[in-house]
Amino acid sequence: MNIRNVLLIILGTVVVSVTTALVTVRMIQSDLASSTLKQVDPNLTQTTTPPSTMIKLSPTAQVPPPPPPAVPAPAPVPKLAADPAGPSIESLLPPKEFDPNYDARKPLRPEEVVKTLLKNTPDCEDDYKELCTGNRFLAEHPLACLRSQKEKISRACANQVSAVQDKFKTDCSSDIQKFCPEQRRYFSCLKAKFNELSKVCQANIKEYSRK
Repeated sequence: MNIRNVLLIILGTVVVSVTTALVTVRMIQSDLASSTLKQVDPNLTQTTTPPSTMIKLSPTAQVPPPPPPAVPAPAPVPKLAADPAGPSIESLLPPKEFDPNYDARKPLRPEEVVKTLLKNTPDCEDDYKELCTGNRFLAEHPLACLRSQKEKISRACANQVSAVQDKFKTDCSSDIQKFCPEQRRYFSCLKAKFNELSKVCQANIKEYSRK
């Protein structure tokens, strides 16, 4: 055996030895790495889901609505001072200008009524002052008041009132039939139709009532 062959054999042996050593080292490193990972977390070899993605809502769960916006409290309403005497009767009644029956004219005094509306019934002056002056409406409708009190007035006054009433019916009979045939209180009805009445009836109403 020559030197050349000896060198080739030695070189082949070294190459094989080195290759075997390298492969062995690689295998040892792989085993060490696997063992280390298993000791740290044996479940790392399995596919896991991040904790944040594992939270699931129940099918019936509902997201709570956002809180309503804050509403500012209303300003306090100032309270009026209570009237210790309570509300007056005038404050509970409608204003006079809204009352269609309100007569804005100054009331007649009893002396004025006697001189004008009772000038043809002088015997009724005392009865009128006693029975009719306590109420403005009755005071300004003296003949109507006296007729309603016929049981209390004197006979002389009753006769004069009856005569005035007969004259009224004569002067206004046609107007009563025309405008107020079914009215029991035809005097009020005629006064409401005053501008359409005959001149005779208008004159009678003016003489015995305040129109």
